[in-house]
Amino acid sequence: MKLSVNVIVILIIALVVLGLILGFVVPRFQTTSSKFVYEQETPEPPIPDPVNQLTISQEVVKVSSQQTAIKASLYNPSDESWDVIGHWGILFKGCAASDSICFINSSNTLCDDFGKDVDCASSPTFMPGDGCFVEDLNDGDPDCAPQDIKLEVYCNTKLIGESYVQDIPANNFRTFTLLLSVPATFEKNEFQECILKSVSPLPREKSFSLYVEK
Repeated sequence: MKLSVNVIVILIIALVVLGLILGFVVPRFQTTSSKFVYEQETPEPPIPDPVNQLTISQEVVKVSSQQTAIKASLYNPSDESWDVIGHWGILFKGCAASDSICFINSSNTLCDDFGKDVDCASSPTFMPGDGCFVEDLNDGDPDCAPQDIKLEVYCNTKLIGESYVQDIPANNFRTFTLLLSVPATFEKNEFQECILKSVSPLPREKSFSLYVEK
């Protein structure tokens, strides 16, 4: 039986499309499958509380491959839910409240300089990491509302893993699963000093060790 040119072309196109689909879907499935396995095997972290707001499943993480996982939990000690959208709502409560927001409004004599708001004692600016600063309703300071609520892992200043959540309810916590990609440059049979950091309205840090086995 002879196939027409059009049929042959259609078959070739179909095979190419199928190959592209498999090339895209299979790696994602493998990543999701690996994450599921890691979630089953990784021990749960201690339940965090207002005193210990950031907990980790292992104080010493031993790895024998380039990828492993840890679990960590972050507690929200405030009376308001942390979420990417809702956190913006705390920005304009007033210039004298202890709300962690340095609020300056030149059109309001009650809030027109740094001395009027108790939260401005540390003199925050629009630079990241020095406190939330709102001037004349400009809320562009990255410290005022993180774009994401996430945990990050740094070893020797190198980012090797991160994980996100959509929200953390008031006076509650969320548990994160972080897949760590261990750099091949890390020496075997040596401890690496690592830091677990939260990107959240109240940033927290916790140190732990990573041990790369043979």
